[in-house]
Amino acid sequence: MERKEYVGKDGLLHCSVCGKAVERIIEMPELFSSGKRKKRKVRFLCSCEIAEQKKMEKYQKFEEEQRRLGCLDGLNIIDKNLRKARFDNYEVTEDNRKGYVFAKKYVENFNVMLKKNQGIMFYGNPGTGKSYTAAAIASELQKNLHTVLMTSFVKVLQELGNFDKKYDEQIEKLNWPKLLILDDFGSERTTDFAVEKLYNVIDGRYRSGKPLIITTNVEFGEMKTCKDMRYRRIYDRIFEMCFPVKIDGLSWRKKEAVARSDYINKMMEG
Repeated sequence: MERKEYVGKDGLLHCSVCGKAVERIIEMPELFSSGKRKKRKVRFLCSCEIAEQKKMEKYQKFEEEQRRLGCLDGLNIIDKNLRKARFDNYEVTEDNRKGYVFAKKYVENFNVMLKKNQGIMFYGNPGTGKSYTAAAIASELQKNLHTVLMTSFVKVLQELGNFDKKYDEQIEKLNWPKLLILDDFGSERTTDFAVEKLYNVIDGRYRSGKPLIITTNVEFGEMKTCKDMRYRRIYDRIFEMCFPVKIDGLSWRKKEAVARSDYINKMMEG
């Protein structure tokens, strides 16, 4: 509804949306210390205008944060397929229902999650939709004017290996967005250099007080019983920050292959 103003029965201007007066009559002293007071109409913001002003301020802040994140565009892995990820086109199955529900609740309560530095670790077999679920969270949060960076540690490692840039500054940049998503954790090289940088990224995020979402094919039990002390401290930090959610089932690629096979068989039989 287009906001307009009208004169009410009290002779004051009112907002056509909320109906509240946008003028008040107050007594003000006249000049030159005459001691006399005069009634004047004073303009002020109604609840609609205040809400619109706050919305505009929030959008401007989001735009500033997005511009700041522009230097991290090279790290973004959300391709054209993941950009389509939304909850309203999410194909829910019995296997992924828990992950879907948890992801939606996470977005709905993101302000609380942000305050509590609470993230998620989506784990399970390859191809079950972990990355798609994380991308759907990113898309929905960005619609609500929250800054999100979705990347992979392989990309991060390439960036941190650029000796033309200061290492501490690169780590700090990963803490700019409100939510950082590290996709496909565990697929990176297991050199001492890579593992140390991985810990620094996750620990830096922890110290920033901002949440982290991780997707991984590594089994939860394997993480809990890991004997490698290099990875053990990484897992311990992840468990502090991220609630584990398993997304199970058959790989979507395998499902599509089965469906194509069934279709071809039926077509040939016909």
